[in-house]
Amino acid sequence: MGFELANVASPNSIKNTVVFSMFEAPDSIHNLEIALKQYQDDVTSLQQETWRDLSFKLFFYGDYAFLCTVFGISGASGKYCCLWCLITQTEMQESLDERGKKPSRTIETLKEDNKWFIEAGSNIKKAKMFNNAIRPPLFDIPIEQVCLPGLHISIGIFNRLYDLLVQELHTLDIHIANEIRDGEIGNHEFQNYIEGIKVHQNLKNQESNLLEEAQELESMASYNAMRFNNEEEVEFLLDRADSLRSQANDLTLRMALVSVPVIPNEDGPCAQELARVLKKIGAERQAYHGGSFNGNHTNKCLKVTSIDQLK
Repeated sequence: MGFELANVASPNSIKNTVVFSMFEAPDSIHNLEIALKQYQDDVTSLQQETWRDLSFKLFFYGDYAFLCTVFGISGASGKYCCLWCLITQTEMQESLDERGKKPSRTIETLKEDNKWFIEAGSNIKKAKMFNNAIRPPLFDIPIEQVCLPGLHISIGIFNRLYDLLVQELHTLDIHIANEIRDGEIGNHEFQNYIEGIKVHQNLKNQESNLLEEAQELESMASYNAMRFNNEEEVEFLLDRADSLRSQANDLTLRMALVSVPVIPNEDGPCAQELARVLKKIGAERQAYHGGSFNGNHTNKCLKVTSIDQLK
C-alpha cells in the first residue's frame, strides 16, 4: 500500500510515492482486513482535516479484485459485479439504449445493503438479493472517488488481443509449413488441425476462469469461518469451489485429447517477424508479470506508430 499527492506535476513519480504498508502473504479478504483496518480512523480523520484553508480529498485505487474486497462486494463473479453502479452481468452485454442507466452505488448504499445482508443471516447464496454487498467497506471513502483501474483494464484487454494475434500468426505459420511440404497434410485435415488449436485455447481460457473463481470462493470461505463461524455457509462456499476445480480438471483432461500445434509458437516466420517488431518497439513480456506485458510496454504497443508496425 502507498499514497501519492495527486495535484502535482508528476503524481506517479518515485519521489512522490510513499509506501506505508507491506506484508508477504496472499491478498485474501482476511489478510487485507488485518493489514488495513489499522488505517481506518486515519483515513476518516484525514478527510476532515484542512491545510491552508484547503481540504483533503482522498482517492482510492488498485486492481479490481482488490477494490471489490476493500469495499465489500463479492467481486466479478457476482450478479451485481460493478462497484460503481447496480448493473448486472447480463445487462453488461446489452447496449445503453437497451438497458438504460442504472442507479449509482454510494458508500452509504453499500453499508445499507450489507446491513440487510447480515440481518438476513449473511447467506452467500442470497447475496444477489442485497446487491452482492457481503462485507462492510473497510474505508469510508466516497465511491465516486474510487478510481477505475485503467492500467489493469488496458493491460488485460491488450494481452487478450495479443494472445489472439499470436494464435492467428501461429495458424499462418502452420499453414505456410504445410504448403512448403506440398500440402502433405491435406486441406480437410489441416482445417481440423487448426480447429483443434482454437478449441484447445478456448478450453484453456475456461479453465483459468474457473480456477480464479474457485480461489475467490475459498478466500470468502476463510473469511466467513473467522468472522461469522457459520459452518453451513463455509461448507457451501468450499463445495462450490471444489465443484469449480472439478470442472477445471475436466477441462484439463479434455485439452489432453485435443490436437495442439507441434511447431513451437516462436519458430514460424510470422512469429519471428512479430518478435522482431516487438524488439524494435522495445516491448516484451515480463516473467514477473506472469508472462504478460507490463504497463509501460503495453503503452508502447498501443502507440499509433507501434500499431502500424504490428499490422
